[in-house]
Amino acid sequence: ESPEVAQFLKDNDEYIVVEAARAINDDWSIEEALPALAELLTQDQFKSEPLLRRSINAALRVGGDKEMRNLIAFAKNPAFSNVLRGEALAALGTWESPSVLDRVDGRLRGELKRDGSQLRKELQQDISMFLSDSNPEILMGVAKTLENLGIQDNNDNVFAVFSKNKSPEVRAAMLSTLGKLKFSTTYFFVHKYLQSMSFLR
Repeated sequence: ESPEVAQFLKDNDEYIVVEAARAINDDWSIEEALPALAELLTQDQFKSEPLLRRSINAALRVGGDKEMRNLIAFAKNPAFSNVLRGEALAALGTWESPSVLDRVDGRLRGELKRDGSQLRKELQQDISMFLSDSNPEILMGVAKTLENLGIQDNNDNVFAVFSKNKSPEVRAAMLSTLGKLKFSTTYFFVHKYLQSMSFLR
């Protein structure tokens, strides 16, 4: 339970670093070492999914502006897998009110409430980039983030993804987001009608 476990996050052996991450995040966790674990998001030396999922979770639990920006930068970084980048986006979507259960091991962490206004400002400049991505994990992650944070400024782009994307999972995610963000149903059905008429011709 010693915070000194964080020293092992500096090891060159990925196995050692992963085990240190488990010791810091899992079970009762070592809260004093969470910032050091979250800081691993700024490095690209290791690509281990168990490690980076815990780093993402640590950033969410610490919840400072630095951790928020590191999560955004991680989600934008193509050096990491799309699954993990999507997980970072999904974590950002819960920023204001994270689950009472740990994202990694399911342990009860308790209720937490935060102001998400700064996150909305920080994300705004990158949302169009995420929505133009072709990977389903990224698209579903940003859809959930927009939905949870109530960001409506990109509804037209969300609708465009819904209309054109071939993945049923992506289209379902976009449809859910449009519904939660109260996207104009008139606009929606007019577009669907025009699309069907174009198809008939």
